[in-house]
Amino acid sequence: MDSTTNVDSTTASAATAVNPGPCLLYYFILATLVGGITIILGLLGNALSLSILGKQRKTSSTIQALCLLAVGDSFVLIACLPVPVAGVLGMIYGLKGSHSVGVLASVYTFEVARIFNQVSTLLTVILMWQRYVAVCLPHKAKQLCTVRMVNTVSACCSVAACLFYLPNFFLYSLRTSSDGGLYPVSHSLVHNAYFQTIHSLVLTYFVSYIIPPTKRVLMWVYDPFTRNVACGGELQYFAFMPHIALMLNSSANFSVYILFARGFRRKLLAILTRRNAVAPTESNSNTNPGANTNHIDSMASTRSCKAARDKASTEAKSSKARTPTGPNFNGAEAVDPRSRKA
Repeated sequence: MDSTTNVDSTTASAATAVNPGPCLLYYFILATLVGGITIILGLLGNALSLSILGKQRKTSSTIQALCLLAVGDSFVLIACLPVPVAGVLGMIYGLKGSHSVGVLASVYTFEVARIFNQVSTLLTVILMWQRYVAVCLPHKAKQLCTVRMVNTVSACCSVAACLFYLPNFFLYSLRTSSDGGLYPVSHSLVHNAYFQTIHSLVLTYFVSYIIPPTKRVLMWVYDPFTRNVACGGELQYFAFMPHIALMLNSSANFSVYILFARGFRRKLLAILTRRNAVAPTESNSNTNPGANTNHIDSMASTRSCKAARDKASTEAKSSKARTPTGPNFNGAEAVDPRSRKA
């Protein structure tokens, strides 16, 4: 949660002063339908990617990095589960239900999603570094492009991401209002100008995004930010956009593999059609006794035909060797011109 102001139950009470119907419908369509479908497809795609790539992860550093990337993206999607849940609770219990889940997610679970998103970003950098070494520095590939190296660097990046975002968990604490809803209360670290400038602005957007900090600018212009992104606020349609974009980013790798990796498509079709893409004849012979017998008969017939061809070829070579040949190499016997004249 990135707001720098105190937020209490007045946010929820101000939201109830407007007509909640359009807001709840918007939350359900964008958060539950779009977000939920994105999460389901992303988790399914990452699971298929792991099943296809996992067989080679111990022999290839690139495959290992891709597998770790799929795991990191899956944790991002799991951490974003409160988004579709908020839309469902909003349709059932109204703004009060969606507001409490949204506050809980903003204070804790979205920070977890940011940690795993940072890990996925660093894993992408590791993958690019592996390809650079393999192409531009092939003499160092044996030392740098190893599975152990990828695992070590990935573990260091994961620890660094956790330490970098750890202070965000101490910015707010949750309180329960008189009507039973949750609201965040900011701590003194939120109001520290040095922390907000150095960590929350410069380091966070330089390390994580690099793209111009649109959300931070909107937080300065629309203060308090949490009240403006609530139902009836000027930024109510902007609230879910960063989270939806995060879900799409963590679900896109599977589509990239299908579009641009021919071998991945072939293995995916083999899994979906339950066929062994490496040795289909062997798998069929093991599962069907009749097919196994036919296969043996065909092999025996092939071997007999091959033996007959070899025998015919040997006889032809021996008869050719007995044929007298002369210097003209035409297969006819060389005749002395003087004997023909006589």
